[in-house]
Amino acid sequence: MLTQMKRSMKATLEPEDRRFGERLKRFRQERDWTQSALAKKAKVDRSVIANYEQGVSFPPIPVLRRLALALQVSTDLLVFENGTALDTIDDRGLLEIFAKVDQLDYRTKDIIRVLVEGLLARQELERVKTGTDGQ
Repeated sequence: MLTQMKRSMKATLEPEDRRFGERLKRFRQERDWTQSALAKKAKVDRSVIANYEQGVSFPPIPVLRRLALALQVSTDLLVFENGTALDTIDDRGLLEIFAKVDQLDYRTKDIIRVLVEGLLARQELERVKTGTDGQ
């Protein structure tokens, strides 16, 4: 009975909704986490993670939020094929710094922006002068 119910639920999910499970699994595996580890971090049962990854069900918004927080990605990146610009930052420490900077007043953010742009311009100039890729 349970297997039949799972099949009927799977049939009701749109193909894009089932791809959510593929993305969830990919993000989990990139972190070398088991389903149990992700489940613990997101405060759900392991079988719930398995159902999401298999495309059997789709999480409600509060669970989706907890999954995104646990994986340190945006909900956009989990739900859609592409996420936000922040999702392209691999250095999570740098991302945390930028998140803190974003909470500062406009004048302070502008100073930080000018400093960062200056450092990037200096790096680019050095790269052009030496003919290296700058890394």
